[in-house]
Amino acid sequence: MSTNGPVPAIGAERRLGDRSVVRIATTLLFVLGAWPLLVCDVPPLEDLPAHLATAVVIRHPEAYPDLVFHGFFKTNATLFLWLHACGEAHLVLAAKAFVALVVFSLAWVLPRLVLELGGRERVPAATLLAAPLVHNWFVAMGMLDYALASALALVIVLLLVREARDPRRTRMITIAALGLIVWYTHVFALAMLALLAVVEWIRLRLARDPNANTRVLRAFVALAPALALAAWSVVVEFLRGSRAAPGIRYRPPWETVYELWAKYAWAFSKLEIASLVSFVVLGWCLFRARRTHPMLSPFAAIVLLVLALGLPSEAFDWYAVNSRVLPFLYAAALVTAPMHLPRWATASLAACALSISVGLGIDYARLGRDMNELASGISVVPENADLVPVIFEPKGSSENTWALVNAWGLYVVARHTSAPLVFAHSPSFPIGYRAGSSVPRDDPSFAQEHHSPDAWRTFAESLATRGWVLEWGVPPPEMVRIPRHTLVVEHGRLRLYSPAP
Repeated sequence: MSTNGPVPAIGAERRLGDRSVVRIATTLLFVLGAWPLLVCDVPPLEDLPAHLATAVVIRHPEAYPDLVFHGFFKTNATLFLWLHACGEAHLVLAAKAFVALVVFSLAWVLPRLVLELGGRERVPAATLLAAPLVHNWFVAMGMLDYALASALALVIVLLLVREARDPRRTRMITIAALGLIVWYTHVFALAMLALLAVVEWIRLRLARDPNANTRVLRAFVALAPALALAAWSVVVEFLRGSRAAPGIRYRPPWETVYELWAKYAWAFSKLEIASLVSFVVLGWCLFRARRTHPMLSPFAAIVLLVLALGLPSEAFDWYAVNSRVLPFLYAAALVTAPMHLPRWATASLAACALSISVGLGIDYARLGRDMNELASGISVVPENADLVPVIFEPKGSSENTWALVNAWGLYVVARHTSAPLVFAHSPSFPIGYRAGSSVPRDDPSFAQEHHSPDAWRTFAESLATRGWVLEWGVPPPEMVRIPRHTLVVEHGRLRLYSPAP
């Protein structure tokens, strides 16, 4: 599968034939990645139920006096503004629509990047190889703002490539506007854009291109308003400090290499194992690539790979820091997709793409049943009840995500119960703990870890002073019965305890 060949004419999308090709590619990728939304009630994305709970907290501040709303004018706020605009009665439908928007954005931009930088001959193979990328790991995790921001950032990459070839004032205005949207959606994607621009400048300088300074200067001029807001975000939001302060953590090198695949191309379970084919083929194509093109060049890919392997997995309030590089690394690999494939190879890639999509649908259905089972006690829980979730089996039917760890958020949506595990410990989140209030003692990871019998006994006794307790999954043998509570619902893996009168 050689990636070498004659350089196609750039800007060919304007020809009707090429427009038809990318439209077909976009439609195919969107259908492959979005149809599973039709087979479940609530998309089984790890963080999504907690985000739905946040939308309820924002609408009902009187029911959550320990939490305060930070406002919508901040980065990483697009999903919450979307949910707020759609109304509380339609939160789940709005969430589905947002997931579909994310999938469509990736399905739209990836074929067009390939056409612009790689040529029309690469679009068919790249489309099949991109099947696991439109509903990627960030989507499965419910990190929807970043998934959307990375797609929009790639749209800006596409526009910057066209701007370098054919400068236009209207395109500069479009880039500036999109830059502001990227900042609003997630500032890290904007940082990646700035990095790619700097790397491109270095590449052009090394190539002794006389237009290097002009090209990069135009990019930064267009992105200047967004970069100014990014600097403001750092000063006003992130430097306030976190009440969790997780610090900086690295994973072992072998895990980091494994996550090059698992934290972008793989979604839920081994049913999508064919995504490994895309990972291997794209890696080989990128290794064999010899032709240099703007912004997503092999030189940029090397820098991105070094960052993916060298950045920490967690830094302060951000999780999967090094994995956030992967959308751009995969895009750089995708534009090097094979130009021509034998029929057997095309048929094999098509079979892999179809199996990934079918696997997604099955996982959505299985995880949807898990989530419905966990939420089956909603009708019993009183309005505004104090509810403590204890999740022993957070993965459910998933293997690559903790799909049910935040499913307690469905009780917040339906009954406005307490939200002790909602994301509120960082100034970068849309809600936070009010000054003077205590951060809840509840540790969402406690029930998923090994402890001594004494620790489990202390944990159970701490729950005795609380209201309703939701248990999901099989508890360890050391977990004793919760004192002063009565089992009122037992449905499959769900147990719901009410406080004694």
